Amino acid sequence: MAKADHKETMIISGNAQKALKILHLLAVCFWVGGALCELLLYYISSSAESGGELFGIMRGTRFVSLYVVVYLGAFGSFFTGLAYSLCTHRGFFRHKWIIIKWATTIYMIACGFMFLGGWGAELAEKAYFLGLAALDDPAYMAIRTKLLFTVSGHMVLFIILTAISVYKPWETKEAIRLLNKKLRVEK
Repeated sequence: MAKADHKETMIISGNAQKALKILHLLAVCFWVGGALCELLLYYISSSAESGGELFGIMRGTRFVSLYVVVYLGAFGSFFTGLAYSLCTHRGFFRHKWIIIKWATTIYMIACGFMFLGGWGAELAEKAYFLGLAALDDPAYMAIRTKLLFTVSGHMVLFIILTAISVYKPWETKEAIRLLNKKLRVEK
């Protein structure tokens, strides 16, 4: 990397990078853990014994979805990943595995905004107005099924993203050697 390129990239210290990585991993834990909670709550909703219980499950699911999955998880992961890309030598486009992680993350966030949030709100509304009869409503059950499949798909993507983060495929030994050399020079 030329000197001019280096000046354009704000490089944070090793300890700051570690702190940022901790925040990023915590955000990912919120995202994955919250999505798993959502999945389990949607699954157990079919065994509710009263309309109030069903609505409570749906309301709890909405809370987990908005505050844990979206705010702490997805946004936390996105913004700490953004900071990590801007403030370290990893960048956005230097490695294929980072590009794939960014594309997948943006896809998952967009899918959440376009579909999951609305579907969850619709389930909670139907549970409120229909009570336990919502479980006999074909529209309610169709939305619940779509949510179960979509959130399950997101869980699979989380596993794939984790594997990509650990194994860093497509990163050549030469790229790793150059990155490590660059890091040693700057210390």
